[in-house]
Amino acid sequence: MTRQFYLWHRRLAICLIVPMLVFSLSGLLHPLMRLTRPDVAQMFYPTPAWPADLKGPVTVDEQTTFSGLRPVKVGDRWLQQVWQTRNQPAYFLDIHTGVLVPEAAQQYAIQLARHYSGDNSSPVQSVQFVTQFDGMYGAINRLLPVWQVSFARDDGLQVYVDIRQDRLGTVSDDTRRLFLQLFQWLHVWSFLDEDSPLRNTLFIGMMAACALLGFAGIYLTLVLPIAKRRNAKGRKIHAWGGLAVSVAMLMFVVSGLVRTVEKLDVDPRGAELVQVQQWNPNWLPFSELQVQYPGVRNAVLHLMDGQAVWQLSQGRKNTLWLDAVTGQPFQRGGIEFAQHIVQDLQPELVTQAPDAVRYVRSFKADEDYGFIDKRLPVVALEYPQQTLYVDIADGVLAKQVTAGSQAYNWVFRYLHKWRFADGLSKDGRDVVMTLFILAICGFGVLGIVLWWQAQRKRKSLKQDRERNAAAVSDTTEVNHAAG
Repeated sequence: MTRQFYLWHRRLAICLIVPMLVFSLSGLLHPLMRLTRPDVAQMFYPTPAWPADLKGPVTVDEQTTFSGLRPVKVGDRWLQQVWQTRNQPAYFLDIHTGVLVPEAAQQYAIQLARHYSGDNSSPVQSVQFVTQFDGMYGAINRLLPVWQVSFARDDGLQVYVDIRQDRLGTVSDDTRRLFLQLFQWLHVWSFLDEDSPLRNTLFIGMMAACALLGFAGIYLTLVLPIAKRRNAKGRKIHAWGGLAVSVAMLMFVVSGLVRTVEKLDVDPRGAELVQVQQWNPNWLPFSELQVQYPGVRNAVLHLMDGQAVWQLSQGRKNTLWLDAVTGQPFQRGGIEFAQHIVQDLQPELVTQAPDAVRYVRSFKADEDYGFIDKRLPVVALEYPQQTLYVDIADGVLAKQVTAGSQAYNWVFRYLHKWRFADGLSKDGRDVVMTLFILAICGFGVLGIVLWWQAQRKRKSLKQDRERNAAAVSDTTEVNHAAG
């Protein structure tokens, strides 16, 4: 039984050595992408103070519908940004006359890109509106829609910015894009359609086979005493080393398998509240808002339960929510708007109040909502079966956390990303992971080399036996003829 198990372990290793090397070595591209990521000059965009004579809001046509608006400073001019559906670029109006300002969206995207990159001199090669995640701007960046600003530089710098919330999506250059492309092809198999059953079947089957290989190696090490093995040195090294790296390999493979299974479920992240409203000349003007709330830096118009509301930001102070016509404040405006969003997305929550509600303003404040989730601040609504994180500025669901997703995330963070080694610093953790990955590859190759040497030795012995048998046969025939 043990011998048959050993033979199957060997056959499985022969079949899996190439994909195992591809998976393992391509995984090293992830820390390389982190280390080669272009530097970011700024992480946040400071909203300029409003001028004393700020006018608006304005409209081109009172019959035009829109989702939201706010005043912004583009260059030296104050304009009004207006957006409709998520997949349509925002447009800009002169805040004094209501005249449409062409190309203002591109200009504002360039302004934000220069701020975040720190590049104020390189020519702009292109500006593109991005509404879907792709291989170069993946779903891990969370923010959509964004503008991609490409600079005419030797490194091909590209900056992705969200002009509705003045946020940075990500930055990339030629080196990062090369690594990302290789990672997508070799580690994620992006050459196959993401929704293809073939891709998921092959991916799950390959990782399950790799997990079986790791378990088989550990089992054989335990049931076959290493000290008593033949052809001692090479096989002992492979056995002892294989035992050590099999645990690491199982951590990577099992967590990758769990991650793949998790992605089969639809992720509600990014689902938005569709809020369409028409112009109302009775809305409080920006000048009145500035009088009532000195220091106001931003005002975004939202629609809550059919009622227009202003969301006001005053620097580091808490966000204020006002009736857009009367100026009456909502004491729990942000929380009410967050509940309005989740009830629109999940109607069954209309009759169910959350167990707890809290603001999350730092990625360190909540273990279930980290830097990878991108959006801040958010409102966390805790229900019995789930916690929903809502980006109230953008009107979208930032994240859904359930008991199942918590388990999935824990497995991926600690078994695939090795977050348990964060105490070594990011670089230290990556070095340890890299050494184990190289060891997995090294001992895998050593096993194949030992198998090849054994095959050659068996072939050589077989040839020797055949030659000896032939020689004996010839001798017998000669003796017989002589007799």
